[in-house]
Amino acid sequence: MSVRYLELNLPFSIGATEGKAELEFKGSLLTVRYTQTGGRQVQLAFDQVLAFRWDDIYLSSVEVTPDRIYQLEESPWVLALQDRQVPGKPHTHFRLYFISQGVALDVIATALRQL
Repeated sequence: MSVRYLELNLPFSIGATEGKAELEFKGSLLTVRYTQTGGRQVQLAFDQVLAFRWDDIYLSSVEVTPDRIYQLEESPWVLALQDRQVPGKPHTHFRLYFISQGVALDVIATALRQL
């Protein structure tokens, strides 16, 4: 099976960010903070995180719309971590493209929400 990228239609954007995103990981909660152009502060929370990593988007062969958030279906990374998942709480592979920084943030978590 191949990975499918589903663009999430969320009430916030990761487009036009200033500076670098900041991460804070406590327990199983990952908080991502960044500033949008114009000074608007955004905070996102990922619940029940199993893993996260930064990826250089310029090395990726996947063509996606810049500055978007995707859910990756059939992710091999999620499958590899199945033994660590909490029963009854499926984990999702989220990918946030910070084009202005040249990176993508991959997160395996049960939910993504804005704080």
